[in-house]
Amino acid sequence: SIAAASAATAPVAKEMSPLSLASTAWASAQLAYLDRQLLTAIAESSLATLSQPESFDDGVAGMALWAFSQLDDLSLAWQLADCAQGASSLSLGALLGACERRCMLDGELTLWHRLARGGLSSVAATAEVLRLMDAGRLDDACRVLKRLEAEGLSNPASQVLWRACGSGGQLAAFQMKPPHRQDPHDKELRLLAYVLTHAKAGDARSVCTAIEEFGRDVLMPAGQWLKVAGDEKAAVLADALGQAVPLTSEEGPAYRVLEVGTYCGFSAISFVISRPRCQVVSIEAEPARVAIARSLVAFAGVSHLVEVCTGHSQDVLPWLAAKADARPGSLAKPGFNAVFLDQCGGRFGSDLRVLEASGLLTPGAVVVADNVLKPGAPAYLWHVVYGGSYETEIVSVEEFAMPGTEDWMSVSRYWPVTWDAQAAPPPPSVVRRLEWEADRMRMRAQDSVSGPGVSFADWAAFSERMRASLAELGISPRPPIADRAGPATRE
Repeated sequence: SIAAASAATAPVAKEMSPLSLASTAWASAQLAYLDRQLLTAIAESSLATLSQPESFDDGVAGMALWAFSQLDDLSLAWQLADCAQGASSLSLGALLGACERRCMLDGELTLWHRLARGGLSSVAATAEVLRLMDAGRLDDACRVLKRLEAEGLSNPASQVLWRACGSGGQLAAFQMKPPHRQDPHDKELRLLAYVLTHAKAGDARSVCTAIEEFGRDVLMPAGQWLKVAGDEKAAVLADALGQAVPLTSEEGPAYRVLEVGTYCGFSAISFVISRPRCQVVSIEAEPARVAIARSLVAFAGVSHLVEVCTGHSQDVLPWLAAKADARPGSLAKPGFNAVFLDQCGGRFGSDLRVLEASGLLTPGAVVVADNVLKPGAPAYLWHVVYGGSYETEIVSVEEFAMPGTEDWMSVSRYWPVTWDAQAAPPPPSVVRRLEWEADRMRMRAQDSVSGPGVSFADWAAFSERMRASLAELGISPRPPIADRAGPATRE
C-alpha cells in the first residue's frame, strides 16, 4: 500500500539520491498522499544537496518545490526555496502560485523580489508593484518604482503604473537593456522591450500590433518563432468568441474567457479587444512570463479586464472550481463561456476533463485549442470530435510567422449531456503513437538551447505527416458546422 511504502521510505531518505528524493515527493503529491513524516524526511535530506552550487539540479529543485507547495503548511517549501538559491523562475513558480492562491501577499512579494535579478530585474520588480497596487498599498508601490528609477531600470510601463498610483510628476524612462543571449527568457524580454518602444501606452490594439510585428519582422528573418496566436489564428479566436452563448447577467460581463497558457499576454489582450464586456482569466506556470504578460496588460490599459494567475493548470483549475478568489476585485471565479487551451497539448485532455467535471464550463461554451496539428493533440481531438458533448470544427491555418507551415485550431461548442454518448469511443492504438510523436517534437523544440531545435522546414514536414495520420482516423479540417441550439444528434 502507499502508506506502507511511505513508512518504509522515511527511515532511509538520507541514503537516497537527490533525484530519488524529489521523485518520491513528486509522486506522493501527484497521488495526493501528503504524508508529513515522509515529506519532512525528504526535505531534511534534500536541504544539503540543494544548497551546494556544484551539485545543484534545477529540475530536482522544481519537482521538490512543487510537491512541498501542495501542503497546507508551506514551511518545508520555504526551507527548500531558501536553500535552493540557484532555483529558476519556473522552479519557484509552484511556491509563488501557492502563495497567490492563498492570499499570502508577503510570500508573493518575497519571491518577486528574489526573482528581480539579471534580465528579470525590471520586469519582476514591476510584478511586485502590480501586486502592491492590487492590495491598495500605493505608497509601497511608489517606493519600488522610485527604486527602479534610481537603478536606471524604469521604463514606459513604470510610468503608466506611476500615474495609476496617483503620483505627480514623471519617472525617468530608460531604454531597457538588451538581455544576455544566454538568458533563458531572452526572446520574451526582447519582445517586451520592443512593445514598450513601439506601442502606445493605453492602446491595446497597438500593443497587439507590436507583438505581431516583433514575431514577423524581427524573429522570423532570424529563423526564430514567437508562439502567439497572431494573424489568421487571432481571427479564428475572435470569431469563436462570437459563437459563445453570452452570459445573462445585465451588470456583469457577457463573455468570461479562461485561457490556459498566457505566454506573454497577446491572446488575453486580443480577447478583450474583440468583444465588449469581456473579461479574461489566464493561467501561466512560468513566473517570468507572468511578469512580462502583466506588464504588457498594464501597459495596454486592460488590467481591469485581464487577470493572469500563476501556477500549473492542474493546481489552478481545481482552485477556480472550488471557490472564487478572495482578493477584492479579482476576476478569478467559476463560470466561463469561452476557453482557450494554449499550453502543452499533452495536457489538453486532462484539463478539459477537469473543466467538464467541475462545472467551470457553461452550456454553449466555446472551447478553442491551438497547435492541435503542430505538434499536435491527437487524444484531445479524438475526444472533442467523437465525444457526445461537443460540436467541433477544425480550422486549417498557416502558423503565425512561419510561412508554408500548416497548423490547426479546433473550435468546439460544449453541450453537456447525461447519456453514454458523452464519452468518446476508446481511441485506437495509433492515437497513442501519434501522442508520442507530438511529445517528442515538443521536447526537441524546448531543447533549442542545448540541441538543434526544430527548423521551419522540419515543422512543415512534421505537420504534413501528422495531417495524413489524423485523416486516417477521420479527423481533418472541414467546412464550418451549422449553428445549432443544442447537442449534435448521434445515431
